[in-house]
Amino acid sequence: MVTDTANQVIDTLNRGAQAIRVEAGELGADALAAHDPDVRRREELRAGDRIAFVDNVGKGAEQVRNGARGTLTAVDLQARTATVELDAGRTVTIKVPESGRQPLRLAYAGHTMRVQGAEADVALVLPGAAHASRQGAYPMLSRGRGEVHVFVDREHHGADGRDPLEALAERWSISTVKRTATTHRDLHERLAADRDTGGQERACASQVWEAPEPSWGGRQEPEREWSHEE
Repeated sequence: MVTDTANQVIDTLNRGAQAIRVEAGELGADALAAHDPDVRRREELRAGDRIAFVDNVGKGAEQVRNGARGTLTAVDLQARTATVELDAGRTVTIKVPESGRQPLRLAYAGHTMRVQGAEADVALVLPGAAHASRQGAYPMLSRGRGEVHVFVDREHHGADGRDPLEALAERWSISTVKRTATTHRDLHERLAADRDTGGQERACASQVWEAPEPSWGGRQEPEREWSHEE
């Protein structure tokens, strides 16, 4: 299992893994080309490929839900169909348009959040730089039953001569939990009601601003001093 947090990187990893399998003679010779312009994804689907559904397909008992995984067992270039043996045990045959919204994609690599709950003997983790956070670290690091390998590089993680591991550790310490507008409104109402107790006001404010968004390089923004007027 290979995980990352950026879809474009995942697409690149999927094509790379597929190319290795083609060269090793592990996949079918026929390649069913598929293009999804909305997400800028171009893929070739071959018998033997690992795939994941990215849309609900079918209805009722025959429905295959978004997120289901399986292995392609055959492709028909003329009819533009793909036959998939699902990990759950069923076999389905679906239409694959040449261009437009696609029902499935290659699944050698997957987005960190979409593979939560899945496990593999070996997990290869590419944490990325722009999207690394404490929330993304846990599902990445808990996918491997036997081994977890984390890959960093100086180009993406070692900007300005920093140690890549140190920079990644700093990014993974930052929380990116999002709070709703209602949460902020309720807090401001509580602050207004407690204006005569400055200590309580500062405590409430700190609960909102304790986790500033990371800037490039993984550094936190400097803390601000908050006054009653703010």
